Amino acid sequence: MGIYETTATRLQGYPSAFDPEVIDSAARATAVLDGLSFKEVAARYGFEDGPATVVPSGTSRPVQYLELLPPASIGTLDQKSARVLYLPMGTNLGQDTALRAAYLFAADPNSDERLIVVGNPGRPGHGTGTVAREDLGKLWQGDLAPMVCPTLAQLGDMGIRRATMLGYSLGADESVAASQHAHDYNIETPTVVAVEPGGTQACGLLGVANNFRRSARQLHAHVALNKSQAYAEARRLPESSLGGFALGLGRATNIAIAHGLGQGRFMEHVGDALAVQQGMHIALGYGTRSEVVDSWEFGAAADKLFTETDGRVLEMGVVGMPHAGGDYLPLHAALMLEGMRLANAPRP
Repeated sequence: MGIYETTATRLQGYPSAFDPEVIDSAARATAVLDGLSFKEVAARYGFEDGPATVVPSGTSRPVQYLELLPPASIGTLDQKSARVLYLPMGTNLGQDTALRAAYLFAADPNSDERLIVVGNPGRPGHGTGTVAREDLGKLWQGDLAPMVCPTLAQLGDMGIRRATMLGYSLGADESVAASQHAHDYNIETPTVVAVEPGGTQACGLLGVANNFRRSARQLHAHVALNKSQAYAEARRLPESSLGGFALGLGRATNIAIAHGLGQGRFMEHVGDALAVQQGMHIALGYGTRSEVVDSWEFGAAADKLFTETDGRVLEMGVVGMPHAGGDYLPLHAALMLEGMRLANAPRP
Protein backbone atom coordinates (compact mmCIF):
# COMPACT_ATOMS: atom_id res chain seq x y z
CA MET A 1 0.00 0.00 0.00
CA GLY A 2 1.04 3.61 -0.54
CA ILE A 3 1.49 6.23 2.17
CA TYR A 4 -2.07 7.52 1.82
CA GLU A 5 -3.64 4.07 2.04
CA THR A 6 -1.46 2.96 4.95
CA THR A 7 -2.24 6.11 6.96
CA ALA A 8 -5.97 5.97 6.24
CA THR A 9 -6.12 2.29 7.22
CA ARG A 10 -4.37 2.97 10.54
CA LEU A 11 -6.74 5.81 11.38
CA GLN A 12 -9.75 3.72 10.39
CA GLY A 13 -8.51 1.15 12.89
CA TYR A 14 -9.84 3.35 15.71
CA PRO A 15 -13.56 2.46 15.52
CA SER A 16 -15.88 5.43 14.89
CA ALA A 17 -13.25 7.88 16.17
CA PHE A 18 -12.87 10.05 13.08
CA ASP A 19 -15.09 11.49 10.38
CA PRO A 20 -14.13 10.16 6.91
CA GLU A 21 -13.14 13.66 5.80
CA VAL A 22 -10.77 13.96 8.76
CA ILE A 23 -9.13 10.65 7.88
CA ASP A 24 -8.79 11.74 4.25
CA SER A 25 -7.26 15.08 5.25
CA ALA A 26 -4.71 13.55 7.63
CA ALA A 27 -3.76 10.83 5.13
CA ARG A 28 -3.33 13.36 2.30
CA ALA A 29 -1.10 15.53 4.47
CA THR A 30 1.03 12.51 5.37
CA ALA A 31 1.38 11.52 1.73
CA VAL A 32 2.64 15.02 0.90
CA LEU A 33 5.00 15.57 3.83
CA ASP A 34 6.49 12.11 4.39
CA GLY A 35 8.83 12.47 1.42
CA LEU A 36 10.10 15.96 2.24
CA SER A 37 13.21 16.97 4.15
CA PHE A 38 12.86 19.21 7.19
CA LYS A 39 14.25 22.13 5.19
CA GLU A 40 11.55 21.61 2.57
CA VAL A 41 8.78 21.39 5.15
CA ALA A 42 10.02 24.53 6.92
CA ALA A 43 10.14 26.45 3.62
CA ARG A 44 6.66 25.29 2.73
CA TYR A 45 5.14 26.80 5.88
CA GLY A 46 7.44 29.77 6.49
CA PHE A 47 9.42 28.73 9.56
CA GLU A 48 12.88 28.39 8.02
CA ASP A 49 14.30 30.74 10.64
CA GLY A 50 13.06 28.58 13.51
CA PRO A 51 11.30 29.76 16.66
CA ALA A 52 11.07 33.43 17.62
CA THR A 53 12.06 34.48 21.13
CA VAL A 54 10.48 37.67 22.46
CA VAL A 55 9.65 39.41 25.73
CA PRO A 56 5.95 40.35 25.46
CA SER A 57 4.57 43.67 26.68
CA GLY A 58 4.05 43.82 30.41
CA THR A 59 6.22 40.77 31.09
CA SER A 60 9.87 40.26 31.98
CA ARG A 61 10.55 36.71 30.79
CA PRO A 62 11.12 35.47 27.23
CA VAL A 63 8.51 33.53 25.30
CA GLN A 64 9.48 31.17 22.50
CA TYR A 65 7.01 30.30 19.76
CA LEU A 66 6.93 28.97 16.23
CA GLU A 67 4.61 30.51 13.65
CA LEU A 68 3.32 28.57 10.65
CA LEU A 69 1.71 30.62 7.89
CA PRO A 70 -0.78 29.47 5.24
CA PRO A 71 0.68 29.08 1.75
CA ALA A 72 0.37 32.22 -0.38
CA SER A 73 -2.24 30.50 -2.55
CA ILE A 74 -4.76 30.62 0.29
CA GLY A 75 -5.22 34.37 0.01
CA THR A 76 -5.37 36.97 2.76
CA LEU A 77 -4.15 35.92 6.19
CA ASP A 78 -6.69 36.46 8.94
CA GLN A 79 -4.72 38.99 11.00
CA LYS A 80 -6.89 38.81 14.13
CA SER A 81 -7.28 35.06 14.61
CA ALA A 82 -4.96 32.12 15.14
CA ARG A 83 -4.77 28.54 16.23
CA VAL A 84 -2.45 27.92 19.17
CA LEU A 85 -0.94 24.49 19.77
CA TYR A 86 0.41 23.60 23.21
CA LEU A 87 2.89 20.72 23.43
CA PRO A 88 3.34 17.80 25.86
CA MET A 89 5.34 18.08 29.06
CA GLY A 90 9.09 18.60 28.80
CA THR A 91 8.81 19.31 25.07
CA ASN A 92 10.54 22.41 23.78
CA LEU A 93 10.46 23.74 20.22
CA GLY A 94 12.79 21.43 18.33
CA GLN A 95 12.52 20.10 14.80
CA ASP A 96 10.49 17.06 15.87
CA THR A 97 7.85 19.19 17.58
CA ALA A 98 7.79 21.61 14.64
CA LEU A 99 6.84 18.65 12.47
CA ARG A 100 3.99 17.75 14.82
CA ALA A 101 2.59 21.18 14.02
CA ALA A 102 3.36 20.93 10.31
CA TYR A 103 1.37 17.70 9.90
CA LEU A 104 -1.60 19.32 11.62
CA PHE A 105 -1.27 22.44 9.48
CA ALA A 106 -0.98 20.44 6.27
CA ALA A 107 -4.09 18.45 7.14
CA ASP A 108 -6.22 21.62 6.98
CA PRO A 109 -4.82 23.33 3.88
CA ASN A 110 -7.74 25.71 3.34
CA SER A 111 -7.43 27.47 6.68
CA ASP A 112 -6.63 31.19 6.53
CA GLU A 113 -5.38 31.18 10.14
CA ARG A 114 -1.78 31.02 11.28
CA LEU A 115 -0.74 28.24 13.65
CA ILE A 116 1.32 29.31 16.66
CA VAL A 117 3.17 26.57 18.53
CA VAL A 118 4.21 27.04 22.15
CA GLY A 119 6.94 25.00 23.78
CA ASN A 120 7.40 23.91 27.37
CA PRO A 121 10.50 23.83 29.62
CA GLY A 122 12.62 21.04 28.19
CA ARG A 123 16.17 19.78 28.09
CA PRO A 124 19.01 21.50 29.99
CA GLY A 125 20.21 24.63 28.22
CA HIS A 126 16.74 25.43 26.95
CA GLY A 127 16.19 28.67 28.87
CA THR A 128 12.74 29.75 27.72
CA GLY A 129 9.47 28.58 29.16
CA THR A 130 10.64 28.64 32.76
CA VAL A 131 8.87 30.80 35.33
CA ALA A 132 9.93 33.17 38.08
CA ARG A 133 10.75 31.52 41.38
CA GLU A 134 7.80 33.20 43.07
CA ASP A 135 5.44 31.58 40.53
CA LEU A 136 6.52 28.03 41.29
CA GLY A 137 4.02 27.97 44.15
CA LYS A 138 1.15 28.59 41.74
CA LEU A 139 2.27 25.74 39.51
CA TRP A 140 2.66 23.52 42.58
CA GLN A 141 -1.03 24.07 43.38
CA GLY A 142 -2.20 23.36 39.83
CA ASP A 143 -2.50 26.93 38.54
CA LEU A 144 -0.90 27.07 35.07
CA ALA A 145 -1.33 30.83 34.66
CA PRO A 146 2.45 31.44 34.87
CA MET A 147 2.90 29.11 31.90
CA VAL A 148 0.19 30.49 29.62
CA CYS A 149 -0.14 34.20 30.42
CA PRO A 150 3.16 35.32 28.81
CA THR A 151 2.07 33.65 25.56
CA LEU A 152 -1.34 35.31 25.80
CA ALA A 153 0.45 38.64 26.19
CA GLN A 154 2.41 37.90 23.02
CA LEU A 155 -0.78 37.00 21.15
CA GLY A 156 -2.14 40.37 22.22
CA ASP A 157 1.00 42.08 20.92
CA MET A 158 0.44 40.31 17.59
CA GLY A 159 -3.10 41.67 17.37
CA ILE A 160 -4.79 38.30 17.90
CA ARG A 161 -8.31 38.69 19.26
CA ARG A 162 -9.74 35.22 18.54
CA ALA A 163 -7.83 32.00 19.19
CA THR A 164 -8.55 28.30 18.87
CA MET A 165 -6.67 26.54 21.67
CA LEU A 166 -5.33 23.05 20.98
CA GLY A 167 -3.29 20.74 23.18
CA TYR A 168 -2.18 17.19 23.92
CA SER A 169 -1.06 15.83 27.31
CA LEU A 170 0.18 18.81 29.40
CA GLY A 171 -0.69 20.87 26.32
CA ALA A 172 -4.35 19.96 26.91
CA ASP A 173 -4.17 21.35 30.45
CA GLU A 174 -2.47 24.48 29.08
CA SER A 175 -5.07 24.97 26.35
CA VAL A 176 -7.79 25.08 29.01
CA ALA A 177 -5.76 27.36 31.29
CA ALA A 178 -5.10 29.69 28.35
CA SER A 179 -8.81 29.87 27.59
CA GLN A 180 -9.53 30.63 31.23
CA HIS A 181 -7.12 33.60 31.25
CA ALA A 182 -7.45 34.81 27.64
CA HIS A 183 -10.29 37.16 28.54
CA ASP A 184 -7.78 39.24 30.54
CA TYR A 185 -5.96 39.90 27.26
CA ASN A 186 -9.11 40.67 25.23
CA ILE A 187 -8.90 37.34 23.41
CA GLU A 188 -11.91 35.12 22.73
CA THR A 189 -11.46 31.34 22.61
CA PRO A 190 -14.54 29.94 20.88
CA THR A 191 -12.97 26.52 20.27
CA VAL A 192 -10.77 24.36 22.50
CA VAL A 193 -9.50 20.84 21.86
CA ALA A 194 -7.92 19.16 24.89
CA VAL A 195 -6.72 15.57 24.39
CA GLU A 196 -5.24 13.31 27.06
CA PRO A 197 -4.78 15.99 29.77
CA GLY A 198 -2.36 15.16 32.56
CA GLY A 199 -4.33 16.74 35.40
CA THR A 200 -7.52 14.67 35.58
CA GLN A 201 -6.64 12.46 38.57
CA ALA A 202 -5.89 13.50 42.15
CA CYS A 203 -2.93 11.15 42.38
CA GLY A 204 -0.15 13.39 43.68
CA LEU A 205 3.31 13.96 42.26
CA LEU A 206 4.36 10.31 42.42
CA GLY A 207 1.12 9.23 40.76
CA VAL A 208 1.68 11.61 37.86
CA ALA A 209 5.27 10.43 37.48
CA ASN A 210 4.15 6.81 37.49
CA ASN A 211 1.42 7.46 34.92
CA PHE A 212 3.87 9.08 32.51
CA ARG A 213 6.43 6.35 33.18
CA ARG A 214 3.90 3.68 32.20
CA SER A 215 2.91 5.61 29.10
CA ALA A 216 6.56 5.68 27.96
CA ARG A 217 6.39 1.93 27.32
CA GLN A 218 4.29 2.62 24.21
CA LEU A 219 6.33 5.60 23.04
CA HIS A 220 8.85 3.86 20.79
CA ALA A 221 6.18 1.84 18.96
CA HIS A 222 4.18 4.94 18.05
CA VAL A 223 7.23 7.03 17.13
CA ALA A 224 8.31 4.16 14.84
CA LEU A 225 5.04 4.41 12.90
CA ASN A 226 6.22 7.74 11.48
CA LYS A 227 7.94 7.18 8.14
CA SER A 228 8.64 10.86 7.47
CA GLN A 229 12.08 11.67 6.11
CA ALA A 230 12.07 14.97 8.01
CA TYR A 231 11.01 13.30 11.25
CA ALA A 232 13.79 10.74 10.95
CA GLU A 233 16.26 13.62 10.53
CA ALA A 234 14.85 15.42 13.57
CA ARG A 235 14.93 12.37 15.83
CA ARG A 236 18.67 12.00 15.22
CA LEU A 237 19.41 15.47 16.58
CA PRO A 238 20.77 15.83 20.16
CA GLU A 239 17.79 18.02 21.07
CA SER A 240 15.49 15.02 20.54
CA SER A 241 17.42 12.60 22.76
CA LEU A 242 15.47 10.76 25.43
CA GLY A 243 18.30 11.48 27.88
CA GLY A 244 17.91 15.22 27.44
CA PHE A 245 14.14 14.88 27.74
CA ALA A 246 14.46 12.94 31.00
CA LEU A 247 16.87 15.50 32.44
CA GLY A 248 14.46 18.27 31.45
CA LEU A 249 11.67 16.66 33.44
CA GLY A 250 13.82 17.06 36.55
CA ARG A 251 13.85 20.87 36.30
CA ALA A 252 12.17 22.71 39.17
CA THR A 253 9.50 24.12 36.86
CA ASN A 254 8.51 20.68 35.59
CA ILE A 255 8.47 19.16 39.07
CA ALA A 256 6.13 21.95 40.19
CA ILE A 257 3.93 21.40 37.12
CA ALA A 258 3.75 17.66 37.77
CA HIS A 259 2.74 18.22 41.39
CA GLY A 260 0.05 20.62 40.20
CA LEU A 261 -1.27 18.09 37.71
CA GLY A 262 -1.50 15.60 40.56
CA GLN A 263 -4.09 17.82 42.27
CA GLY A 264 -6.61 16.58 39.68
CA ARG A 265 -8.15 20.00 38.98
CA PHE A 266 -8.56 19.71 35.21
CA MET A 267 -12.35 19.53 35.13
CA GLU A 268 -12.55 22.40 37.62
CA HIS A 269 -10.48 24.48 35.20
CA VAL A 270 -12.72 23.48 32.28
CA GLY A 271 -15.70 24.80 34.22
CA ASP A 272 -13.86 28.03 35.01
CA ALA A 273 -12.96 28.54 31.35
CA LEU A 274 -16.54 27.91 30.22
CA ALA A 275 -17.79 30.46 32.73
CA VAL A 276 -15.41 33.14 31.44
CA GLN A 277 -15.66 32.31 27.73
CA GLN A 278 -19.42 32.28 27.25
CA GLY A 279 -19.24 31.31 23.57
CA MET A 280 -16.69 28.55 24.02
CA HIS A 281 -17.15 24.91 22.99
CA ILE A 282 -14.57 22.32 24.01
CA ALA A 283 -13.83 18.81 22.78
CA LEU A 284 -12.31 16.56 25.45
CA GLY A 285 -10.37 13.64 23.99
CA TYR A 286 -8.93 10.51 25.56
CA GLY A 287 -7.84 6.99 24.68
CA THR A 288 -9.46 3.96 26.23
CA ARG A 289 -5.99 2.47 26.80
CA SER A 290 -4.57 5.65 28.31
CA GLU A 291 -2.16 5.32 31.19
CA VAL A 292 -2.70 8.97 32.14
CA VAL A 293 -6.48 9.43 31.93
CA ASP A 294 -9.04 7.16 33.61
CA SER A 295 -11.27 6.79 30.57
CA TRP A 296 -14.38 5.76 32.51
CA GLU A 297 -14.21 8.62 35.00
CA PHE A 298 -13.18 11.16 32.39
CA GLY A 299 -15.91 10.12 29.98
CA ALA A 300 -18.52 10.29 32.72
CA ALA A 301 -17.34 13.76 33.78
CA ALA A 302 -17.46 14.95 30.15
CA ASP A 303 -20.99 13.59 29.75
CA LYS A 304 -22.06 15.39 32.92
CA LEU A 305 -20.62 18.69 31.68
CA PHE A 306 -22.31 18.16 28.30
CA THR A 307 -25.68 18.11 30.06
CA GLU A 308 -24.90 20.94 32.46
CA THR A 309 -23.60 23.27 29.72
CA ASP A 310 -26.26 22.60 27.05
CA GLY A 311 -23.83 20.77 24.80
CA ARG A 312 -20.78 23.03 25.06
CA VAL A 313 -18.57 20.10 26.16
CA LEU A 314 -18.07 17.30 23.63
CA GLU A 315 -16.60 13.88 24.43
CA MET A 316 -14.11 12.30 22.03
CA GLY A 317 -13.16 8.79 23.15
CA VAL A 318 -10.72 6.84 20.97
CA VAL A 319 -11.00 3.09 21.44
CA GLY A 320 -7.64 1.37 21.78
CA MET A 321 -5.45 4.48 21.93
CA PRO A 322 -2.75 4.76 24.64
CA HIS A 323 -1.32 8.07 25.80
CA ALA A 324 1.61 7.77 23.39
CA GLY A 325 -0.78 7.70 20.44
CA GLY A 326 -0.20 11.41 19.96
CA ASP A 327 3.41 10.70 18.96
CA TYR A 328 2.16 9.23 15.67
CA LEU A 329 1.93 12.49 13.72
CA PRO A 330 -1.08 11.65 11.49
CA LEU A 331 -3.05 10.49 14.56
CA HIS A 332 -2.22 13.69 16.42
CA ALA A 333 -3.39 15.73 13.41
CA ALA A 334 -6.60 13.70 13.13
CA LEU A 335 -7.36 14.17 16.84
CA MET A 336 -7.07 17.95 16.60
CA LEU A 337 -9.11 18.12 13.37
CA GLU A 338 -11.84 15.87 14.77
CA GLY A 339 -11.97 17.92 17.96
CA MET A 340 -12.37 21.15 15.98
CA ARG A 341 -15.02 19.53 13.80
CA LEU A 342 -17.03 18.47 16.85
CA ALA A 343 -16.65 21.79 18.68
CA ASN A 344 -17.55 23.83 15.58
CA ALA A 345 -20.45 21.68 14.40
CA PRO A 346 -23.70 23.58 13.72
CA ARG A 347 -26.16 23.42 16.61
CA PRO A 348 -29.93 23.77 16.65
